[in-house]
Amino acid sequence: MLRGIPKAVEALAKTGPDDESSTYEKRLEQAKQEADMAQKEVDNGFPLLHAQAVVSLWGSLESLMSTFLARWLANEPKAILMNQVQKLKVQLGDYESLDREERSYYILDLLERDLQSPLKQGVSRFELPLEIFGLGGQVDRNVNKKLFEMGQIRNVIVHRRGIVDRKLKSACPWLKTTIGKSIVINHHDYKQYSYAAISYVTELIVRVAVYFGQSRDEFKETLDNLQDGNRMLFDS
Repeated sequence: MLRGIPKAVEALAKTGPDDESSTYEKRLEQAKQEADMAQKEVDNGFPLLHAQAVVSLWGSLESLMSTFLARWLANEPKAILMNQVQKLKVQLGDYESLDREERSYYILDLLERDLQSPLKQGVSRFELPLEIFGLGGQVDRNVNKKLFEMGQIRNVIVHRRGIVDRKLKSACPWLKTTIGKSIVINHHDYKQYSYAAISYVTELIVRVAVYFGQSRDEFKETLDNLQDGNRMLFDS
């Protein structure tokens, strides 16, 4: 649609009054710039759209894990009794002024600071608190790698305007990138990140079920299908 707007503006200019010609020229110039940008997106497989989707996906995963851990603290009686939680230094006045849900986020924030989990990369930042609550486990190698990669790329998009730096190059040497150039994310890249996130969340669901007494074998078909999907997608 953006690519077609310059033609529409040109048509309007022909029917508008002569004294508004300068206004139409400005509108036409802006429309052409937007059309050029849209054409580049189409030609390159929508890298800007996929870049914003990656930022959103990583943010959604972080939000999900934060909400899950806070709800776990609020609803699983054993969680608050864990040694790492018990030794946290709580400001009683601050804690007492909060409602039940806010208290859980308060404790989680203290725990993550104590573990320094926000400084970790990829799934490591989630696995540290999960391990404390008895929900730790193995993460598929490809899933781990892709989530780590997604987190690194998200940081470049948000903090470096999408320009590849030495930190990204060093952290993800397998990426075909050039320092100083814009990171290009295509649909296949985003599909891998999305599938990795789904795989990780599914693994967490299985861990919770096992925690409450179900057998991991009950989820064998689901996990096998995910592994098959991982191999097909990540090896392509």
